[in-house]
Amino acid sequence: MEFKSNKQALIDKLRSNYEASRKKLLNESVEFLIANSEDNAAECQVFNTLLEYPFSTDDVNYLLQFNHPLSVVSDEAWRQSHGIFEDDLYETITSAYSLEPDGRTEKPGDETALREKLQENMHFLSAEWQALSPEALIDRAEQIYIPRLIFEAFQDYKADADEARAMMESERPLDVLSEEWRRRNPGVFAKVVKNVMENVVGNPDNYNDYELDELYAGRGEGGAFAGASIETAAPKQDEQEEKR
Repeated sequence: MEFKSNKQALIDKLRSNYEASRKKLLNESVEFLIANSEDNAAECQVFNTLLEYPFSTDDVNYLLQFNHPLSVVSDEAWRQSHGIFEDDLYETITSAYSLEPDGRTEKPGDETALREKLQENMHFLSAEWQALSPEALIDRAEQIYIPRLIFEAFQDYKADADEARAMMESERPLDVLSEEWRRRNPGVFAKVVKNVMENVVGNPDNYNDYELDELYAGRGEGGAFAGASIETAAPKQDEQEEKR
């Protein structure tokens, strides 16, 4: 009975976290929402996944110790998922443009022309995003952060002649690649939640990085203050951006 009530308390807290976060985002600038679209997408996917997650007693007791358990989990999901665009870019290109897998040529593509093409596409997308309301930007966070990160991944990617030609023939290559990447990697943040929970629950470092809920502190494995004094466990929510 206690587990059921504690689990509901955690679900209620997660809902409250998400609603408060969304309310705060609605007051942010368009530029901020575009720049932080990856974080917003991670939080949304993690929130929806946690609502149906099969929490254990340890999971519930640990997360209840924090005022913002949603951030504890979504921040780790972001850390585990960030950087996968660089690793998956080649496969996304070959799949999107039906190129031969493992068929890269030694002949390099026209980097200058391709860079200009991608930049033009990004300018077009940015103009579209700038015209959206804050609410629309929050709802479309996934559609925004993916082309942004793919564009960034191209800074270190050397396309061969076939890849460059295929993308140059496309009117909006970033749109094509983004759609393909989303098809190949649906719910990327949601997929890592199980692994994230295994890494998060019981981690004493979080007691120093996130604001604690005194009502529940001490219920988790070892207790919230087992490895930190009340002073060292003080709120540090403002430092979360520094970790990114």
